Amino acid sequence: MPFTAVITRDEAGWYVAQCEELPGCFTQGKTIEQTEANFARLLPEYLEVLAERRNRPFAPPASEATVRRVKFVVAAAPA
Repeated sequence: MPFTAVITRDEAGWYVAQCEELPGCFTQGKTIEQTEANFARLLPEYLEVLAERRNRPFAPPASEATVRRVKFVVAAAPA
């Protein structure tokens, strides 16, 4: 299943990636590339925790203007 990282820049100059399909799944970095790498590492872990808790994640506050949208595909873990 593809996931979309919406990357914005905050007031302090950091880039913030928020998953469009999973409210509450977000990370940050000093560069866009670092932010994308952080998101790629975070997403499988987030999905694993979400499956364990079977809860709805909280929604973070609305972000600034979008800097970039990036699609990520996560392979399902073997059962």
